[in-house]
Amino acid sequence: MQTKVGTELKRKRLEAKLSLREMAKLAHCTAPYLWRIEQGISTPADYIFLKKLTDALSMTENEAAQFILYAQDSQRTIKMPVDVGMTHLKTINQVAANITKLGDEDLVAIEQILINACKNWKDKKMPAS
Repeated sequence: MQTKVGTELKRKRLEAKLSLREMAKLAHCTAPYLWRIEQGISTPADYIFLKKLTDALSMTENEAAQFILYAQDSQRTIKMPVDVGMTHLKTINQVAANITKLGDEDLVAIEQILINACKNWKDKKMPAS
C-alpha cells in the first residue's frame, strides 16, 4: 500500500537522479529500508531521520514541512487483517487520517466505541473463571 511519504520520497529521489544506494548513503541508512519506505511497507517516524532525508533531497522549508506531515499521516494509517473487509478498513483509515478535523463530541464517541471494543475483545480472550 503506497503512502504519501513513500511516494514523495521516491519522486524527489528520482528528481534528484539518486539511486537507492546513493540516497541511503546520504541519509545514513540502508537502501532496503528506503525501498520499504517508498513501497509503503515501512514509515519513518523519527524526526531526525526525516530531517536527514529532507536535507539529502535539498527540500525547501515548505517541502520539508509537508514531507514530515506526510510521514505523520502515514503513521496514523491503520493496517488491519484482511478478514476485516475493505469497506471497514477504508472507514477506519479515513477516520485515522482525519482525526484532527473531528470535534470533541465525535472524539468522545470514537473513544467510547474503542473502549467497548477493547472490553469485548478482552472478554473473548479471557476464559471465564
